[in-house]
Amino acid sequence: MPPLINFKICDNSADCNGIPTCPTGVFYFDEIEKTLKTDLSKCIECAACADCCSVNAIRYAKDEEEFAQIQKEIDEDPRKISDLFCDRYGSDTVIDTYTFELSPEKLANRINSNRPVIIEFNTPSTIECLLKSIPIQFIQDQFHKDATYSKFFVDENDFAKYEITKTPCLRFYNKGKLLGSVDGFYENDDKFDLFEIINSINKKI
Repeated sequence: MPPLINFKICDNSADCNGIPTCPTGVFYFDEIEKTLKTDLSKCIECAACADCCSVNAIRYAKDEEEFAQIQKEIDEDPRKISDLFCDRYGSDTVIDTYTFELSPEKLANRINSNRPVIIEFNTPSTIECLLKSIPIQFIQDQFHKDATYSKFFVDENDFAKYEITKTPCLRFYNKGKLLGSVDGFYENDDKFDLFEIINSINKKI
């Protein structure tokens, strides 16, 4: 049976794991229409695509009965693509870029502002899937209700300049003072582990 894609929870990205994983090239990204597509005539029913999809948007059925059941689940899935449209830790920006992304010139000004600040340092090569990522609002709420959150994308050659060892990473500041940092990606399922770290940083405010 051919694979099914639940576009209700798929971030529809050119970086879809199914593209490099499929041994016969079933999955491809249409650059003109800007959407993930499949050529099911190439499918050899190996199910590698379903195994590699971290958000379970690609499903594989062993027989027609299971195919019908999966299709029914997709049709009845109450989620919608707009549920993805909030900015998240470790993912690319989806709202107005200027709301979150800082230029190098504005980074120091933001850090030294008179309010609590969260800076996310990241590189384009470590961008994660939206559905795996923790919404920024959750992180702000845990740190300080008046905190500003900004994203700063760096080149890996700049790690030493900004004293970065791993991306993505979060740094928490208050009036220019570094209170603490979090290195590495935390999935949405791990948010409470991250919140525990943030709560310990809060004690330094």
